[in-house]
Amino acid sequence: MIAYINSCIKYLLFLGIPIFCFFKRMELDYFDSISWTVSALTLIFIPYAGYFWRLNPCCKIPRIYGMYDIKIFHQYNGGGEKTAQAEISQSLFDLRIKLKTDEITSYSTTANIVMEDNCYILYYTYIKRPKSKYEEKNPIMYGTCRLVLDNSAPIFTNTKNSRSIRSRIKRWIFKPGPQKIEGVYWTSGCTKGDITFIRRDG
Repeated sequence: MIAYINSCIKYLLFLGIPIFCFFKRMELDYFDSISWTVSALTLIFIPYAGYFWRLNPCCKIPRIYGMYDIKIFHQYNGGGEKTAQAEISQSLFDLRIKLKTDEITSYSTTANIVMEDNCYILYYTYIKRPKSKYEEKNPIMYGTCRLVLDNSAPIFTNTKNSRSIRSRIKRWIFKPGPQKIEGVYWTSGCTKGDITFIRRDG
């Protein structure tokens, strides 16, 4: 992600040259031309970084924003399985993950997508906050999650919604990331396990 951000900065500098020349031809002085150029680049880049980067076919960052159903396979107290729901908010510079179960809510504190062995990996740290009635058996904890963002995972699922024309057009335009994301987690309470994110259709 850092490499792509650096390339965006280079493109902005390249784009700034003709914009600066345009304002200079309007017989503005250098200070005013630079000021207007910076303002124009800001107006272009803010909506791009927040939303329109998703439409850029040259941007290889996985689009993982959306709602997910979660399966957690933990090894605590003999092991077991839990279900949860997650929402991932993503812009070009920001990534946030919120996960909820019937007992706790966790919020990401840091998140970053990196390349490992030619594959995108999401690392994020989080804080887990339980509901008051579960605090004793499920106290506040900090954790880290490692997720493999494999774009070879199927994008379309065999559901009525995913077969609809609206859903197919939406997926073609916005090029969503993998339908299924798998990884591992570990916490400050010396617990660990496997976790699977399954993207909701729509």
